[in-house]
Amino acid sequence: ELRLVQFLEGLILLRCGKLDLAVEMLRGIPARSDGGGASLDERVQALLCHAEVLRGDLHAAERHLANAQRHNTSSAATLTVHAYLRMAQDNAASAEGLLKQALHVDSTCPEALLRMGQLLLCEGQVDTAIEYLQKCLRQPLDSPTFGAGERCCANIYLCVAFHKRSAASDQTAGSAVPSESVGRSWTPSLLTLLKLGRCSSSSVASCAVVQDRLARVHFLQAMELHPHL
Repeated sequence: ELRLVQFLEGLILLRCGKLDLAVEMLRGIPARSDGGGASLDERVQALLCHAEVLRGDLHAAERHLANAQRHNTSSAATLTVHAYLRMAQDNAASAEGLLKQALHVDSTCPEALLRMGQLLLCEGQVDTAIEYLQKCLRQPLDSPTFGAGERCCANIYLCVAFHKRSAASDQTAGSAVPSESVGRSWTPSLLTLLKLGRCSSSSVASCAVVQDRLARVHFLQAMELHPHL
């Protein structure tokens, strides 16, 4: 279908940072007058809302959000972009509520998991943010709106989160280091730290050295996804 091709082209332009061209392409996609294709119409309007937030035109973003909601008010995609707009408007409470609704609809929605992790990190809820961001990165690469750029962001947020953990003075002993956060190359370094006695097995997650290493792992993963970061 031509409309789908245009949607994907608009998405690619958005990913390349060509916001004006992306908006022009997406606005040119005709809506289905017969009521069919409502799902695509919703995604077009949701993506336009996202693009306008990036362009800083929050009034236009509100209009496109309203258009998306006319097709579906309770899809994970529309709820997530609604939350993204509220985050841009510095309304964290509303954004968090919307993201909870989105994750109730689809608990594995990578966009919602990413935004929840971002929001909680900004709110200082570092441990919970890490959980959402790690779950986000575990999702399969089967969403056209969640690609290398978004995975790069998740890794950067995790890098920041682990640095915050490292700097915190009130870490509790006995927290487990999530194995999915590290690659195979990390295991020898972790074992070396334990053997050297720099951190005990019961307090490994609160060890600043370990947290710094985890932060570095996620930074390097982000660089692999986006070398020109």
